Amino acid sequence: LTRSMAVEIKWLADYLYRAVPRIVVAKDPRPQLLIFTDAALEADDKLASVGAVLIDRGSSVTQYFGERIGADVLRTLQSESSKVINTLEVLGAVLAIEQWIRRCLHRRIFVFIDNDAARSCLIKKSTTSSSLNLALRKLVDISASCPMYPWFLRVPSASNIADAPSRLEFSDFEKLGAQRVRVEV
Repeated sequence: LTRSMAVEIKWLADYLYRAVPRIVVAKDPRPQLLIFTDAALEADDKLASVGAVLIDRGSSVTQYFGERIGADVLRTLQSESSKVINTLEVLGAVLAIEQWIRRCLHRRIFVFIDNDAARSCLIKKSTTSSSLNLALRKLVDISASCPMYPWFLRVPSASNIADAPSRLEFSDFEKLGAQRVRVEV
C-alpha cells in the first residue's frame, strides 16, 4: 500500500463518515438552479479572476460575483504550470456552489462552463494536477454536507453570461438589477 493510496483511503473513510444522507425526489416542483461560471487569466498569466451568475427561476433571484485571484494564491496555483486556466475555471465553479450552498440543498443544478477540460474534471472529480485536485476535493466536501444534484454542461464562450463578471465587468448586471455578492477567494 503506497502512501498516496493510504491518504486516499483515509479521505474516503472520512468522507463516508461526514456525508449526510441524500434525499432522492422523483419529481421536484422547483425548477433547476442555473449557474454560469467563468475565469480569466490575462496580462501574460499574471492577472486572474473568476466569476459566476446564479439564476434561481423558482424565486426570481439573479445574483453574480466576480473576484480577482490574489497574487499569492495565483503563485501557488502556478507552482506546477503557469497555464492554470483549467484550475481557475474549476475554482470558479466550486466558489459558486459554495456561495449558493443553501439554494443548492437537494436541488438539481445546471452548472454551465465554457472549458471542456475543466468540465471533465468537475464530472470525474479527479485529475493529475495537485492544485486542481484541491479544488475538486473542496467540491466533494461541499457535496458531503449539502446533498445536491449538479449537472455540468458546456456553454459556448460567446454565450457564457459569466464572462463579464469573470473579467470584473459588472455594468450590464447592475443595469438589470441583479444582486452582486462577494466571495472570499
